[in-house]
Amino acid sequence: MRKQNPTVFACFVLVGLAIGASDVAGDTHVAITAVALDEPPPAAPGVVTPIAADSGSTLGWSFTVGSPVEVTSLGFFDAALDGLSQPHLVGIWDDSQQLLAWAQIDAGEANTISGFYRYASIDPVVLTSGQTYIIGATVPLGTPVGGGPPGTLVADTYPFYNLTAGSLSMDPMINLSSCSLGLWGSAGPGGSAGPGVLAFPDVVVEDGYFFASNFNFRAVPEPSVATLVCCGLSYMLRRRRVRTRNLGS
Repeated sequence: MRKQNPTVFACFVLVGLAIGASDVAGDTHVAITAVALDEPPPAAPGVVTPIAADSGSTLGWSFTVGSPVEVTSLGFFDAALDGLSQPHLVGIWDDSQQLLAWAQIDAGEANTISGFYRYASIDPVVLTSGQTYIIGATVPLGTPVGGGPPGTLVADTYPFYNLTAGSLSMDPMINLSSCSLGLWGSAGPGGSAGPGVLAFPDVVVEDGYFFASNFNFRAVPEPSVATLVCCGLSYMLRRRRVRTRNLGS
């Protein structure tokens, strides 16, 4: 029986480890894995239930990551799973208020839905541990149906103050910092149409749950693992070449 060359065998092992690491890193995760609403409170006749509106309003939440992640898409909550009445913008900032990525979630059902969120893909952006990030979405109130009075405004329902107790679940890699960050606009008598204008939400609102926005991400392999695999392969192949050269001398 031919004896297996240990260098070649070790190379196969390292390649297998590298492939395994890339498979794990390639799995897609969702930041908010579960969230549910109570029934929205009934509006008095001719009065719109207040839900923070106008093209200048952005609601969101802040978080940290336990290890580097790569965000691949941004999403907005679709309460009835039947499409959105207004388009919305969703963005991610770092804590220096730099907008890192944004996307528009269109009205209707054009965007892919997963769970209770509709998503739009973005150019991947890497978030690192040791930094706080903020995700937020515009929340336009809508415009009157058929030109009617403000009481006929149609707006999208999303987690605001009526979050079901115990319904929120986050991916283990995402650590929630604040659940209620906002920057408020003021809706005029005619309401405001989407998608609105993204503004950095930095006001903490007591007892709010502003989970209109969500994101999908992939884990980024730790540099130490990738470096170990590459260095190991390089060393073994170089050693094999040197040995072959010496034998041929």
